[in-house]
Amino acid sequence: MYVNKLTIKGETVFDISKDTVAENTVFNGVTFHKANGKPGVGTLQVGKPVELSTEAEMDAALSEASEASVGTVYKYTGETTDRYENGAIYIIEEAE
Repeated sequence: MYVNKLTIKGETVFDISKDTVAENTVFNGVTFHKANGKPGVGTLQVGKPVELSTEAEMDAALSEASEASVGTVYKYTGETTDRYENGAIYIIEEAE
């Protein structure tokens, strides 16, 4: 039996019952837990991330992402800003 919610003395302290993680959005070989509590293993295959060094490049890449972009990994290499941190990784996911 798998557990997806932990309640102690009437207070929920852990709840993954509404999580929507899919195997193809978690790096290959990384273990995670599905909404039903069952373990899963990621299948996302990525090569070297696309490196972008300006806030404008990151904004454009993320706003122009399409279905064909799912799984693309971007690494921000520019100055840290209010929206992006140097070295941060962004992965394009499927729209809900």
